[in-house]
Amino acid sequence: MDDNPTVTANIEDDFGTSSSNTSWLLYKHTADPFGNPVWVDAEQLMPGESYWLYQMVQNNMQFSVGSGKTEDITGYSLLLNSGWNLISSPFTFPIPSFSLDQNKFYGPITYGNEGEGWSGVESELIPWAGYAIFNKFSDSDTAWIQPISDEGMARESTISEDDWMIKLSARGEVYTDVANYIGRAKGASDELDYRDNPEPPYMEKYVSLTMLRPDWSSGVTTFTSDIRSLEEFNGVWDIDLLVKGESNPISITRELMGELPSDMVVVILNLVERQTTNLLSDDVEITVSNYPSGYPYHLKVIAGTEDFVNLTIEDILSQLPESFALNQNYPNPFNPTTTIKYALPEPSHVKLTVYNILGQKLITLVNGWKDIGYHQTVW
Repeated sequence: MDDNPTVTANIEDDFGTSSSNTSWLLYKHTADPFGNPVWVDAEQLMPGESYWLYQMVQNNMQFSVGSGKTEDITGYSLLLNSGWNLISSPFTFPIPSFSLDQNKFYGPITYGNEGEGWSGVESELIPWAGYAIFNKFSDSDTAWIQPISDEGMARESTISEDDWMIKLSARGEVYTDVANYIGRAKGASDELDYRDNPEPPYMEKYVSLTMLRPDWSSGVTTFTSDIRSLEEFNGVWDIDLLVKGESNPISITRELMGELPSDMVVVILNLVERQTTNLLSDDVEITVSNYPSGYPYHLKVIAGTEDFVNLTIEDILSQLPESFALNQNYPNPFNPTTTIKYALPEPSHVKLTVYNILGQKLITLVNGWKDIGYHQTVW
């Protein structure tokens, strides 16, 4: 950065003034007085921090900053607050072996390496690149970037014998989500533990595979990994595909990691299409075309014995409506209330309006997005 660390001194030469908020905006990630994550306008460029630059000048804009200075190469400490932190390397050369204790942190991850989306955990810090790190604990902690020596630095967890994982990636033409993990590992818990990492923050437009786990009561409800105990053999992972701003089909692929038990069957069930795909077959690719923008598209990964997988699929599908239905209200006649039930074979925008026998509108009971399944409303 320039010897003058103010944002305007480093940005305005190339992007022009941002007084009208129509040319560029620069944000940094911080927390409000209650500890909730918020984006605020950045005023200065500080060593060890990274920022989001949103520019409306032109595509593929090139810009440069002043000479600035690098930090002492004996090391630089990063204060990582609870939750998400945006960091950068304060050095003008790559740090090839930066890794964190994944018991405490998730990351560093970066944005844009493979399409518009978050990466998996990175081991190299590149000059001028920004990264996100999630501190899993309530207290702040310190991590060191040490160009000369990284002795004693904890390494990312590796897959041990008997562990297995499946990496799921979702790709549109522009937006991607390439690092989502399910599986089982020695010492893992079926409850929240350090192996279960949170979903990275969403941008204005995105493709995301996410696992909703409100039962974990951690303050975080969506996760990018759900690794469970080896003590269980059978299991079901609920996964939502979320898409906003992408208009092309989404391709979902998988990568097997570790050694899966030879007698295990693993399928992914598309609840909308009512179709299953064997995740252990070669060259697996699932294409989703009719997803609703901004709303969840439901998938389930089912793993276990062949009997468990088949019975689970049958049970799940038996609870889903096969076609749209609007049932007769009951009771009828009624006083003072009546219940109207309807069924949706896929997520849909529903508008339910009541008219009298003269065709006059009385009331609109439902007007919004509803998920796949059975619903009812009381009038």
